[in-house]
Amino acid sequence: MQSPPVLKLRMKLSVIICTYNRSVILEKTLKSLEQVEVPRDVAWEVLIIDNGSTDNTSEVVQRYIKNNKIPVFYFLEAAPGKSTALNLGIQKSRGEIIAFTDDDVLFDKNWVNAILNAVSKYPYSAFGGRIIALWGAPIPSWLSSDGRFNSLRGTVFFRDDGEVDREYNETMMGVPCGANMFFRREAIKSNGFFRTDLGPSHHVPGGSEDTEFCSRMLKLGRKFMYVANAIIYHPVEAEKISPRDLLRWRYYCAKSEVRAREFNNSMNRICGVPRYLFRQFISNFAIWLMSINSSKRFFFKLKTYYTCGEIIEHRSIYKGAISK
Repeated sequence: MQSPPVLKLRMKLSVIICTYNRSVILEKTLKSLEQVEVPRDVAWEVLIIDNGSTDNTSEVVQRYIKNNKIPVFYFLEAAPGKSTALNLGIQKSRGEIIAFTDDDVLFDKNWVNAILNAVSKYPYSAFGGRIIALWGAPIPSWLSSDGRFNSLRGTVFFRDDGEVDREYNETMMGVPCGANMFFRREAIKSNGFFRTDLGPSHHVPGGSEDTEFCSRMLKLGRKFMYVANAIIYHPVEAEKISPRDLLRWRYYCAKSEVRAREFNNSMNRICGVPRYLFRQFISNFAIWLMSINSSKRFFFKLKTYYTCGEIIEHRSIYKGAISK
């Protein structure tokens, strides 16, 4: 009796995970993929883009590939920069849908199904899902995660906009977070690659590579859909929320954000820096020093560091512009 022909499924979904020197955490992320439910008639792939790690990342991924049936593929991008790694992932991907996530998350078992259902249900090209924080330790008294002095707003630790699907708006940060966003391939093709001067680069923090990428889509007239049941979980250990690391991260994110904007030479400037930033710095600095409430105090300390990053990057860009 002749066996039926093997049907070759069209690649439906590509999941891109960029990583750098996080082999222990990445192993947990890969392990969580095993309980993700994927329809049997859907072809998918997981692309691990190693951004020049010096630890045993390659061995961890290769061992996982050998011992599991999940379609994981390893690629090395030695040039530093998360955006560079993301761009290689896009080039190597084959899916009709391209999803981006991080190397330190855990996946809800319904994550893939939620992505597939959303793309089938909604006439959108760009989507984002929920990020739910898993606290490994009590939240410190100096750190507020909600309300007026929410020091974690804008971080990748959590981005929970509720349990109802809706179009993104300004109350929802405007666009999704790079740790949980997905697109139709044609939208990425028309948008271009991630800017390589933005985002983290090896040991230097940074950001804005995802928001700038999405902002270009908005300028092209595309809108984003929030998908409530496309959920990933972000473990938050004590070392990830130390004051030093959060302050350093906000400072470098500010520098990235300034680079992401179009340079406006018509603004009133002092030594190349917009004048309003000096007023903003003084105001934030004064509130930081005078605040008694610890969470309010740290909130304005973060804002002070952020404004300091903006001032320094504006000055750097201005000096570069006038030297040409």
